Amino acid sequence: MSSPAAARFPAWKHALVWALVALGAFYALPSAYSKSPVVQARASAAGQDADRKTLREIQNALRAANLQTRSLKLENGVVEAKFDDAEAQIAARAVIAKKLGDEFVVALNSASDAPNWMSALGAEPLALGLDLRGGVYFLLRVDAVFAVNRRLNGVAGSDDFRELLRTFAANAAAQGEAIVINLQARDDYDALADAIADAFPQLEEKEKSGEAANDDLILHMGLTDEERAELVNLTMEQNLQTLRNRVDELGVAEPVITRQGAERIAVQLPGVQDTARAKSVLGRTAALELRGVDETKTSSRSLIRRAQRGRPPLGTELFKTREGESLLVGKNPVVTGDNITDARPGFDQQNRPAVFLSLDSIGAEKIKRHTRPRIGERLAILMIDRDTTEIISAPVVQQELYANFIIHGRMNTREANELALLLRAGALAAPLEIIEERSVGPSLGADNIRSGISSVIGGFVGVALFIAAYYALFGLISVTALLANLFLLTALLGAVGATLTLPGLAGFALTLGMAIDANVLINERVREEAAQNKTPLAAISAGYDRALTTILDSNLTTLIAGLALFAFGSGPVRGFAVVLCFGLLTSMFSAVQGSRALVNLTCERRERPRPLSLGFYHLRFKKVLPLMKFRKLTAALSAVLLLICIGSLTFRGLNFGVDFTGGTVVETAFSRQADIDRIRAAAESVGLENAPIQQSGDGLVIIKAPPHAAGADLSERVLSALREIDPDAELRRVEFVGPQVGAELFLAGALALLCVCLGIAAYLSLRFKWRMAIGAIVANLHDVVFILGLFSIFQWEFSLPVLAATLAILGYSVNESVVIFDRVREIFRVRRKGDSPEGVINEAVTQTWSRTVITHGSTQMAVLAMLFFGGDALFLFALALTIGILSSIYSSILVAGPVALRLGMTREDFIAREVKGKADHPAGAVV
Repeated sequence: MSSPAAARFPAWKHALVWALVALGAFYALPSAYSKSPVVQARASAAGQDADRKTLREIQNALRAANLQTRSLKLENGVVEAKFDDAEAQIAARAVIAKKLGDEFVVALNSASDAPNWMSALGAEPLALGLDLRGGVYFLLRVDAVFAVNRRLNGVAGSDDFRELLRTFAANAAAQGEAIVINLQARDDYDALADAIADAFPQLEEKEKSGEAANDDLILHMGLTDEERAELVNLTMEQNLQTLRNRVDELGVAEPVITRQGAERIAVQLPGVQDTARAKSVLGRTAALELRGVDETKTSSRSLIRRAQRGRPPLGTELFKTREGESLLVGKNPVVTGDNITDARPGFDQQNRPAVFLSLDSIGAEKIKRHTRPRIGERLAILMIDRDTTEIISAPVVQQELYANFIIHGRMNTREANELALLLRAGALAAPLEIIEERSVGPSLGADNIRSGISSVIGGFVGVALFIAAYYALFGLISVTALLANLFLLTALLGAVGATLTLPGLAGFALTLGMAIDANVLINERVREEAAQNKTPLAAISAGYDRALTTILDSNLTTLIAGLALFAFGSGPVRGFAVVLCFGLLTSMFSAVQGSRALVNLTCERRERPRPLSLGFYHLRFKKVLPLMKFRKLTAALSAVLLLICIGSLTFRGLNFGVDFTGGTVVETAFSRQADIDRIRAAAESVGLENAPIQQSGDGLVIIKAPPHAAGADLSERVLSALREIDPDAELRRVEFVGPQVGAELFLAGALALLCVCLGIAAYLSLRFKWRMAIGAIVANLHDVVFILGLFSIFQWEFSLPVLAATLAILGYSVNESVVIFDRVREIFRVRRKGDSPEGVINEAVTQTWSRTVITHGSTQMAVLAMLFFGGDALFLFALALTIGILSSIYSSILVAGPVALRLGMTREDFIAREVKGKADHPAGAVV
């Protein structure tokens, strides 16, 4: 017969808890398997697949090159070859690409070594971010002004619009986002604006006044807001599809191309190391047009000179060929890139690099009608790329053209291949500008994985040993719950398709340290109840019940910080926020429900429970600590420290990283110790005269370019210069952030800080009163200023990960204040009257002292693992957390309480007010 206490945790809860833990363990298991490098080959043409013949060709080519595969298989029309290391993978890709030619796309990828039956059941490993697997990330800004201007040019050049202008004796030209119309007759101003709006409803008047130097009025007509928004949206969608097509042609496996905001696109290319080619292919507008050459006007030198002065004959435009010849070509294209259905590189009859084009039926009919009467005339082939347009070839039409023909010009084999790729993928609707770039080499990615996993393992082992030694049996139960939390968190992240980054791994380590907080609260509560001579079952029941409210309060405040990080963060910071938020949810479940299930099995189900095994040591004081007596002294100490920090922030400022300032950081690994003078000379050769250069003993060199010298192509120029010093130099990391993005990230960080403070203040005001909320927020800001101040004093680099750590401390630091205020409320409700607020705070701090030391000590163990094992990438992140954790111990005890007292905190702030006609009662009190 089971005990009454056992009924509080029924069998259905047991079944639910163990089922969830078992599912979490199963779906987390694939992430424990390593990943092997693979090469994938698939047909480039739609509707075609690789077959058994392709598989045999690849097998024979690899065997001839003495490249051993771990496995080689054909699945879903894709051949996949798995290798032991990245060197064999890269060599194999070159061999396979050469063997299969342009008919196939050969891509680098990685595949889990987990058994196939796990995948069949939906258990997939966590996807790795670029900082763990290598690759490049681009944030691209779409030139919406270009798209609008092109649309307005089309309107301004139409016959109907020009006819309307002739009626009013006006002339116009599209400039930027408006059609600028010069009008001589003042009385016709409003009439012309109304006539244009009636005939062209997509236009509206932007400026009603303005005079030119010759007293002609100027009318600005632009697209309506609705028309512009629709045009930008269509432009974005076309660019997204074009980028996806181009990435497919690049042979990138598992790319991620997403829209960010109204006019930006984020592109992640795992495994790509040739960033120069990736930028060239992704960013080039590459619109192709075929236009007829006006031979009669081109032969007139006077017309050519007039066109060179900006006044070409009506209906023509002046362009130069690659040979330098000036040609007047028709404004209206015969065929555009939209009519191209296929483009393949090859060689013409003279063995010159060329591109073989195929047109759709509309394009074929157009070029047929144009060339039939113009045999012997030239046809200009124009390449339009951003702001430049050039004639790549102007061949003489030898015969009537139709659906298939060849274009060639002064281009080499690489240019022909790239041009064919761009034409197959389609032209961009508007140019793209790279405003942020992050590149990670494969070796650095592997180092990041090792350091991140070491941090998680080190943090778990440290916390587990400490808790098990301190709490004995209940400590082992807490460790088991912590392990279940790790399984559940991994499974949950996999279920939502989250991508694991290096900050995400840091979030794992931090979550393990913070997750033990709930177990510590429970164990300390059970220990307190047992010390009051309650039976083991009663102590367990009261301990879990009393700790639940505090656990919810402390975790929800940290959740507010995590949500702010996700809302305002970007890239890696969001990865950290996702792990932090999900970790809080899984830790509450595992700590409250999971540990209770284990306690029920080990303690509550016995007919005569043994005394509770809660360890031999207990950090407690027999007397109440009179800490509030020293609040004036601690206030003076805090004021001095804060003044020093604020003074340093004011006069020295923070050493902002490239995330906030904009600029470029290039990290290169040399095969040997390089000469710093030669490195500085190499940097100066690419325009970086005074760029900071850091060099470490293991051959790593970091060059930081200031914002004014930064550029999307700077990393390639720097690497090229450094390889003249060491040909084996390896690019490990590139970070390029445009000034606009840097300013936005700084603003987003400030908004996140404000939102966290306001969110925590609002929540604490609901749970307590405004005095306690202000006390907790002041304590939190004390910690933030202390972190920022030390980073300013020592000029440590302040980057996005450090900002994430600072915001995480905001949510973490308030936990202790919440625990103390919860205990103050409880004491007031139980004691009722006779105790001063100062004395109650002293007693609350004394009673929760052990929880403070153990919780912060456990979290610090996880952070120390990041400090020692996380490498350079996590060091400053962990350092900021360490400063915040140590500062939060002080501020939650000696800042939050004194501030609340100073604001007039009273007993009535914690208990229900008297109800008319009834005595004061401890509504909701736990007894």
